[in-house]
Amino acid sequence: MCKTAKSIVPKAAAGPLKGPGSIKPLPASAGSGLIARLCKTLNEFPVDKEHATAYAILKAIFAHLYLVWIHPFGDGNGRTARLLEFHILTAAGLPYPVTHLLSNHYNFTRSEYYRHLDQASGAKYGHVAFFDYAVEGLRDGLLEQIEEIRKQQISVSWVNFVHEYFEQSVSKADRRRRMLVLALTEHGPATARRIPQLTPALTSAYHDKSLRTVSREGLIPLFPATQYLDDITLAP
Repeated sequence: MCKTAKSIVPKAAAGPLKGPGSIKPLPASAGSGLIARLCKTLNEFPVDKEHATAYAILKAIFAHLYLVWIHPFGDGNGRTARLLEFHILTAAGLPYPVTHLLSNHYNFTRSEYYRHLDQASGAKYGHVAFFDYAVEGLRDGLLEQIEEIRKQQISVSWVNFVHEYFEQSVSKADRRRRMLVLALTEHGPATARRIPQLTPALTSAYHDKSLRTVSREGLIPLFPATQYLDDITLAP
């Protein structure tokens, strides 16, 4: 529930007025009444159980935008708006990795953020463009998180496969092969000459091994022209 607090220092007592971009903060005398109306609106905000997440996102963006418009404090209005936004999303049950995406989006696109704030306060239906901007940022952040999760899942599956493949292997050569495949998975492709430099363990395992040994272990093909082996790039 949204409530006004008596202990808040009004902007009139906090210093000179300063709004984001070209937004002109409202007079201090109007602040308390508008905050009360904002709280009433948030408390009565429409709820649709079937689309609860979408309504929570709209409510959070609405709260952020209108709190910045009211600009009740001499400083920290943006931080307060982002905190309120975060609280609304968290209270709606959205996962924590999602609840900070809007704030990140505003920070990463700060000039766009101020431009959309200016448009939202100065143009007819400008607030709709701000909602579009915010939702697009949230969508992009979600897609980035999904892609990162996908990469991690593939990596975990691959590492598990490598361990299972070499599970019954007991020879030193097989242990080296497993170690090398896992190192290449983490560090990316590398030339044969760089193998001992990838990790301290590989340095110990391969410092005295020839390129023919590497080839014999099945990690790279054995080329007839062995003088070119140094330039072969290895990958898992």
